[in-house]
Amino acid sequence: MNNNLPKWLERQYAVLLESFGSREFRFPEAAKVLEESSQIPENQAKVVLAELRKSGVIKVRKDPTDARKRIYRLVSPQKRIQQALFPEIAGPHKTTLTRGELEALLKRAADLIRTRVDYHYILVLLFYKRICDKWKAEFEQARQEALQDGFSPKEAEIEARQAAYHDFDIPEEFLWDNLRKDLEHLPENLSHAFKAMAERNPELRVIFENVDFLQFTQSYENSEILRQLFELFSSYSLKQTSPDILGDAYEWILRYFAPQKAKEGEILTPREVIRLMVEMLEPKPGESV
Repeated sequence: MNNNLPKWLERQYAVLLESFGSREFRFPEAAKVLEESSQIPENQAKVVLAELRKSGVIKVRKDPTDARKRIYRLVSPQKRIQQALFPEIAGPHKTTLTRGELEALLKRAADLIRTRVDYHYILVLLFYKRICDKWKAEFEQARQEALQDGFSPKEAEIEARQAAYHDFDIPEEFLWDNLRKDLEHLPENLSHAFKAMAERNPELRVIFENVDFLQFTQSYENSEILRQLFELFSSYSLKQTSPDILGDAYEWILRYFAPQKAKEGEILTPREVIRLMVEMLEPKPGESV
């Protein structure tokens, strides 16, 4: 499947998707929509459908009432994203992430946004995925402990939601997996989620108040980039990923997108400088620099 459609073809895919969504349609219906929305004549509508079929983003079957005709169905954006970004991923999500795997994940994210998007969007999404995964792990541990203490299953779930068991206060409706259930409204839901996070977790305000996904997704292209980033990060669990590896992720992103600033130490202290400082100070066991 070729998910990198030419812009003109991507626009027509979007037009058809808006009209038909996941339901089936026939050529006369598609031709009418394309003519009304894009002023594409009937003979060119055939070209559009043929190109979409060739690219693998439209499925075709014979019309059971007339073998000479065809019935069409668009491949959903979610399916396109999954097949394009991680075709090799099958089965349960990975529960741990090595440095090499994380770098490969970040490279995919970088390939998506290139220089079109501020790299801070990758950082904040990665951070949010991490704390959501950690909340779920904390919830499950607290639930199991409550069950062992004699709580009923319902009581154990209520107990496990208490703030005392969690590092951060995340409304359940804004947990990553719940946001993923409604990708169509992802920008709005992320904005609501980040506003709630800033209000409930003052220490995170500086992170979440400076990211505006509604502004970011005003263009169709950026809206697709956001959905692709979200699906990409959804393929991994970060609940057991160590802070050191996440720190490496931060450094990798900065070196990739802002190499000059990283080299000059404007946004991170280069490792070479860190090693030199340690050698000069010669800290003893138990001391910190």
